[in-house]
Amino acid sequence: MRIAVDVRPIGPTQTGIGKVTWNLLWELGRLDSSNDYFLIGQGKPTQQINELARKYPNFRYLASHTPYDNKLPYFARAIYSDQFALPRAIRQIKPDLVHFSWFNVPIKISRSFVMLIHDLYNFAEPDRYSWKFRLYYNSIVKRMAIRAARIITISKASRDDIIKFLHIPKERIDVIYLGVNHELFKQPDRPEIKRVQIKFGIRGDYIINTGGIGARKNLRALLSAFFKLVDNGIKDLCLVITGKINADIVADLKLSTERKILNDSIRFTGYVDERDLVCLYGGALALVYPSLYEGFGLPVLEAMACGTPVIASNISSLPEIAQSAALLVSPANEEEIARGILEMRRDQRLRHNLIQMGLKRCREFLWSKSAAQLLIAYQKAVDSKKV
Repeated sequence: MRIAVDVRPIGPTQTGIGKVTWNLLWELGRLDSSNDYFLIGQGKPTQQINELARKYPNFRYLASHTPYDNKLPYFARAIYSDQFALPRAIRQIKPDLVHFSWFNVPIKISRSFVMLIHDLYNFAEPDRYSWKFRLYYNSIVKRMAIRAARIITISKASRDDIIKFLHIPKERIDVIYLGVNHELFKQPDRPEIKRVQIKFGIRGDYIINTGGIGARKNLRALLSAFFKLVDNGIKDLCLVITGKINADIVADLKLSTERKILNDSIRFTGYVDERDLVCLYGGALALVYPSLYEGFGLPVLEAMACGTPVIASNISSLPEIAQSAALLVSPANEEEIARGILEMRRDQRLRHNLIQMGLKRCREFLWSKSAAQLLIAYQKAVDSKKV
């Protein structure tokens, strides 16, 4: 088979959809030497894509050409890339199957394709998106999901949303759980933990929140819960928040607490590379992840792999992924989040049990398993067009 894969989400940093796409492709390369993979990107290939092409002879990169006129708005460049540059590259390849890593599928595509839909937050909470985003992407995903040979998603919770919002039959959807890179995400050495803590100016006990800074991450509730602890005499605990810093969002979070955030109490680290992230996890009292909506919740498993106990939301996909290996709390209840943090700080038996259950739970999630299931989905997609 000739398989084209949209690798535009793979950027210079390992985050989000790009991280998922890269890990799936890396394991596909290990697993599959018979199919030919054409990686369609934008402009020059990133270091990660070059690494894939060097490692696996059946992987080739092809750039779709997009005008980089800074006078053009971002949204106009995105539409041109999706609807003109990308399909032109696909026509050059003439693949048997195209894998779209997100739901920005060209309307005029004539080849068989699969869509990987991570979540449908833009349908569940449409008011959190601009009218332009909703007009374009929501209409695209509704239209193209019907035409897709298979829909791939990453949890049963997301599958249920796809059935609910897009009316896709359950039998056309493949649930493929994400994996954990266990070679990287593991319990770090104490000297490495100390080095990274010094690097980010962290002293003493701390809790950590990772996975990005955005409305669905519910950081306002986390900050309120944290300050409840401070008001009740917990003065020696630090909150570390990682993720690309959006100055407007951070300013809004600070204002929403109606109080001064001291540098010694809270650290907004910005983007943290994965090797440092492992050490931040390893030294933390707990990962606190009170997200309002998740397609999967990969940081929960990565923290578990580093020997870090987890406090997570009891809604969306998180109970499905964490099961009994995390302390589940209501993301809408700041008191409950605060109590969870306090329990984790005071109850050493609870921490020990959650660490052990987390280490066991995360071992069930392997990128090699994800890639093997993806290959099966590819074959089902191609076979469905032969009927």
